[in-house]
Amino acid sequence: VSEKLTWVLPAIFFAFIVSYVPSVKQFYWYSGATVYTVPAVLYFFLLGILIRHFNENLTVKKMCVIGVLLFFIICSNENWAIGTIITVMLFSLNVLLEKKLSTKQWTLVGLAFLFFVMLVFAPGSMRRLDSESDVCANGNLLASMVLLFTHVGTYFSSWFCNVGAILLFGGCFLLRKYTKQN
Repeated sequence: VSEKLTWVLPAIFFAFIVSYVPSVKQFYWYSGATVYTVPAVLYFFLLGILIRHFNENLTVKKMCVIGVLLFFIICSNENWAIGTIITVMLFSLNVLLEKKLSTKQWTLVGLAFLFFVMLVFAPGSMRRLDSESDVCANGNLLASMVLLFTHVGTYFSSWFCNVGAILLFGGCFLLRKYTKQN
């Protein structure tokens, strides 16, 4: 994945999400939807950067960008926190199978777990865990993982029945044309 693709693909995904903004009648629910869609956009930025740079010697700038992305994704909600922790662990496992993790890579793993602990033990999270009786909402890891994939699947299926599909395919066509020229 080239450096430009690391930024272009999430930008296309962002345009996809913007095309899915609800009507004025549904604006009340938009704040609830952004709890899942904004971390989705940030997650794809993170994923592009990890694919491109995780096996390299990370610069301080890249470490800061990854750290900020980890903070905002993991601290947004429990579903994205679990998905992001698993992603970081899979990248780390891949590096561990090939070679030893660098200090900077261990720092990113540590940051991901620190932000996850902050999310879990935040006063609001603990209060909500104590008051809810729903298995998915009451700290069940497996149920939260299922919920993560359910939310992502719901968003993707609704996008493909929307103007977002046109933006996605148009963006991919332009991207392909651009990469062939360069």
